Amino acid sequence: MSKKKFNFKRWIRNLDYKVPAVLALAVVLFVLAVGYAARPVAKFNPNREDALAVYFTHVGYAIDANRLLYEGVELPPGYAYDGVDPVLREFASARVIEVLYNGAEPDPNTENIMLGKQELKVELLTGRYKGQQHTLINSMSRMFSKHARVGTRLMVFVYTDHGDLDAQGNPYISLSVMNYDRSFVLYGALAFFILLTALVGGKVGLRSILGLAFIIACILLILIPLLLAGFSPVPLTVAMVVFVTVVCFVLLDGINQKTLSATTGTILGVLFAALLAFVVGQLAGIDGLRFDMDTTDALLQFQFQGVPIRLRGLFVSGILIAALGAVMDVSMSIASSVTELHAVNPKMTGKQLFRSGMNIGRDAIGTMTNTLILAFTGSALAQFLLISLNKWDYAAVINNDYIVGELITGIAGSAGIILAVPLTALVASLLTQTRIFVKVAKVAKAPRPPKKGKGKGR
Repeated sequence: MSKKKFNFKRWIRNLDYKVPAVLALAVVLFVLAVGYAARPVAKFNPNREDALAVYFTHVGYAIDANRLLYEGVELPPGYAYDGVDPVLREFASARVIEVLYNGAEPDPNTENIMLGKQELKVELLTGRYKGQQHTLINSMSRMFSKHARVGTRLMVFVYTDHGDLDAQGNPYISLSVMNYDRSFVLYGALAFFILLTALVGGKVGLRSILGLAFIIACILLILIPLLLAGFSPVPLTVAMVVFVTVVCFVLLDGINQKTLSATTGTILGVLFAALLAFVVGQLAGIDGLRFDMDTTDALLQFQFQGVPIRLRGLFVSGILIAALGAVMDVSMSIASSVTELHAVNPKMTGKQLFRSGMNIGRDAIGTMTNTLILAFTGSALAQFLLISLNKWDYAAVINNDYIVGELITGIAGSAGIILAVPLTALVASLLTQTRIFVKVAKVAKAPRPPKKGKGKGR
């Protein structure tokens, strides 16, 4: 019995049937990557939480010893802080149930910001002490003013002092206001965004939400943990960009000519943006170590604590992520346009399709590049106000690390968008001429023959 010869074109034409398998494989790879990334990352302490537990255990013993030696107190029989409950500090959500004292007044010199003090009685809504009621002092200044009323939800900092016990032998607990608890508002806005996308976009909108959630999950659960584990930022981010681009486009539109064109254009456009950012960053002396000194200093402290994070390359990795969304948008628009033109007029040549894609892309370039540059301008508006008020010299402004970094980000992202247009148009026009993907939609939607034994007359 002779073996059947593998037919590549037939295999390609039936790829839409394989979409669930591709997505299932992506889920498996995602789960494996998340499991791998969840390993402990500290070099010197295999588990940083264990190290913190030991540290706070010694702190507890020291507090007990000081109270015995210098305060002459008697601790309850058998009491010693042994690290069973090592968390001495935590954040919790709280609701104001009573304003015991209100000494806050509006300050006309700072646009009526509330200044003064409040004594609040709050109920803890989360954390170890959920349900307990405590009092706290809410001090409001020009730099920090979180005026509260009955019903206001606050994020509070809870400090538990195991060395200062009350008459019942319980540790002393103190609270301070950190910020408003805005989680309810944010979740509400997110729910509205999802509902609006579903109503306007239908199934495609819902699939786009799933794609966005997948990208965020990959960043939070894979990229960041692996960066903390010491992986090189740029290769890791490139791999993640390729992975999420393929998954999102397959999820959005299946496996076909349009998807392949958009995927190719996106990946090449983003890589070009990263390459340009790397070259310009090197020439300008901007990288992960010299871009944001405050953040860099904090990360360096963690390096000394044993976290093997690599700071060089974080700047380029950030640009890869920042440019991804805009380049995906442009690439899919061009690929969809070229594919639709070919479907309407199959007689159009590849050259004509490429020219039409370029004409459509030029309009997209004008708006998308504005989006990136204006996004930078909006985020830096406060800095521009300070620059104007302080009458900074032009040379000092354009050589500021923050300004240079943001400008490189905007320019590199815009360059990636510009390059994605001809690349996507070229790939899409070539694929229409190869006829590999011809009749994909018809094959995918063709009715299946009835099963034997269930026909008429049975």
